[in-house]
Amino acid sequence: MPWPESLSGIFFDFSWDTKRLWTLPTSVTQVSTSTLWWHLDLPIWSTQPPLPLFDLAPRAVLAEPGVFPVHAARIRDADVSFPLDLFQNGDRRVVADGYHRLAQMFLADCTTAAVRFHPPESVRSISIASKSRDAGYGAEPETGAGRVRFD
Repeated sequence: MPWPESLSGIFFDFSWDTKRLWTLPTSVTQVSTSTLWWHLDLPIWSTQPPLPLFDLAPRAVLAEPGVFPVHAARIRDADVSFPLDLFQNGDRRVVADGYHRLAQMFLADCTTAAVRFHPPESVRSISIASKSRDAGYGAEPETGAGRVRFD
């Protein structure tokens, strides 16, 4: 499944193991959440989890949580004590893991967020083989392997 046009040029062209991402020794820093809110407009979730539809933006869930109870619950239950994980992609730093946490921070009107800006060389240590862009999205949640976790 190709990326929707709204993610073209923004999102990554590799799949990764989320548990490996979490173990990277990248330091945590604080950033203004105002630099991150644009992520809430990206259709990075699915209206039919775990299918990789990429047809639902976090802001739509925030606007109508009753329509999207699965994601609304994940936002409510997200543990914001964990930092957001970002990688450089072109001229942008893009969230790879932490969308549900970011949405919760938006609801709480947080002004700063803990983030980890992973260096490009980290990609090698977290990448997993994939035959297509959507391979593994939502798959093997018990191992953390997959396209992305997006919490």
